[in-house]
Amino acid sequence: MGMGTQNGVKYVVGDKGKFYLSSDKERATPNDYVDGYISKANFKDSSFEYEGKTIKKRSLSINLKDGEDTYNVQIDTKSRGYATVVGQLLNIDLDKKVTFIAKARDLPSGKVATDMFITQDGGVKSAFSKENGRYELPRWKEVEFEGEKKFDRKEYFDKIEEIITKDFFSKITEEPTQKAQETTDEVDSEYNEDEDGEDSLPF
Repeated sequence: MGMGTQNGVKYVVGDKGKFYLSSDKERATPNDYVDGYISKANFKDSSFEYEGKTIKKRSLSINLKDGEDTYNVQIDTKSRGYATVVGQLLNIDLDKKVTFIAKARDLPSGKVATDMFITQDGGVKSAFSKENGRYELPRWKEVEFEGEKKFDRKEYFDKIEEIITKDFFSKITEEPTQKAQETTDEVDSEYNEDEDGEDSLPF
């Protein structure tokens, strides 16, 4: 398989544990995975309206080339699985196909989120793992904000972005770019405050 079409790129979105083409508004054709050779990676900054608020979102954007088709997969940099995906990307062989697999996860709110992970040749270990990791990430800092205990994750996420920009983006030869693209999206079908981190600082 490999997997909306815009500028020749077919955009893939996650919804309730499955992948869909963004043009599939009725969610009629679910897919468990999308695969291809990674041809481009960068960050994308976007915003959308949610319950009267403007939500700003930063995503890691990956293009997968499968024959004549190019598919785009994005993962929110605030999501639970972001560090997992980045850790796996740092250990893949760019000369081989990589598969992104979708997996459902129930949230406390009753909603269903879509997690994703990567496989290649049967599995990919994370570059951030305690046993085989090549990088050490800063710990989340517990702080008090408006009378409540929260976690400041800025240093943690800044370090991940620094690592993937330096050690992954630079290895992609077809269309590499490190500049974040800015767009305004439709409402994110999977956005929820659970995933945005109720115990994290709101910035």
